[in-house]
Amino acid sequence: MNETHRRLRVRLYDRRLLAVLVVVCLLCVGGWLSYTAYVEPGDRTEEQTTDSWTVSGTVSHGATVSEPTPIYGDDTDSADGGTTVTDEPLYYTDVAPAAHGDVAVAYDADRSDDVTVSLELERVIRAVGDDAVYWETSERLERVDRADVEPGEDVVATFELNVTDLEDRTDEIETELGASPGETETAVDATVTLEGDVEGESVSMTRTFRIDLALEGATYSIDVDEPLEETVTETETVTETRSYGPLWTVGGPLLVVLGAVGVGAIGIVHHRGPPTETERAWLAYRADRAEFEDVIIRADGLPDVADRPVVSVPSLGDLARLAIDVDGAILEDSSRDRYVVEHEGSTYVYEPPDDPARSRSTGGNEDVDAT
Repeated sequence: MNETHRRLRVRLYDRRLLAVLVVVCLLCVGGWLSYTAYVEPGDRTEEQTTDSWTVSGTVSHGATVSEPTPIYGDDTDSADGGTTVTDEPLYYTDVAPAAHGDVAVAYDADRSDDVTVSLELERVIRAVGDDAVYWETSERLERVDRADVEPGEDVVATFELNVTDLEDRTDEIETELGASPGETETAVDATVTLEGDVEGESVSMTRTFRIDLALEGATYSIDVDEPLEETVTETETVTETRSYGPLWTVGGPLLVVLGAVGVGAIGIVHHRGPPTETERAWLAYRADRAEFEDVIIRADGLPDVADRPVVSVPSLGDLARLAIDVDGAILEDSSRDRYVVEHEGSTYVYEPPDDPARSRSTGGNEDVDAT
């Protein structure tokens, strides 16, 4: 056994409890990772989009000018004896109190069959505030039902509103109630119902879109609160076996192998028994020899020191520190296997222990000589 292996064996023996704990952890973690990756990976469930289609709509609006004014001239259209302005951001109540509009809805899909579309317009007046509806009144304006509607085909419903009448109706309700709580909202609710076979699935859906009629006394405007568009997504649940990365597939088996190697190493150390004091002393000597290599001088055949006081030093490290303190050198007498420092008429000697492996190979004779 070389020095490195012997040193590792001693360290492993001295830390055997920690080594056992580390090995157990390696085996447990590696076993769990390997079992998860290869034996019971488990299933993963996720929703996947199969098809999607869209319901959308557009709103066009206008107002009829009851009397000619300098503002509306050549840019207006005449119909039924009145002048019409369209898609204006703002209308004037006294000049054009009669508002009207068209709501067109359609759906977009790759495949469809026997699709029925219903479009219902309803005028709604209500008072709201603090997330509450204080009162509400409604009136159906128009309903259109169409069968066998193809993708991209418009279904159109129209509405007409007299803004002056709506303001009078609001005042009448508040007078009857004796109060005017919250804020008054006026809108046209467009409810779209679609039934049939779309993208290979049986569909029955209803969506309501709001068209706001903002009354500001002398003016009013028609705005779409939210886009008339909704995407319908068809999904399906897919179950598949989980897959794992290198941490599980490679790291797990690797940890098991390392744990098994650790078990073998601990077993060998246990079988060989505890390190002897000779082994520990020799390893300590070899460590000091490597540390103080720079202050050691080889000198074969040093003269006999019987006529001088001889002081035995317990370790090479102590001898090296002595040499450094006295600004001397360590002489390695390889012929007698010893280290010497001479200072002020005294000789300081350290005799290293025998290599345990060499002692065993010679039947223990070198241990006797060292003694």
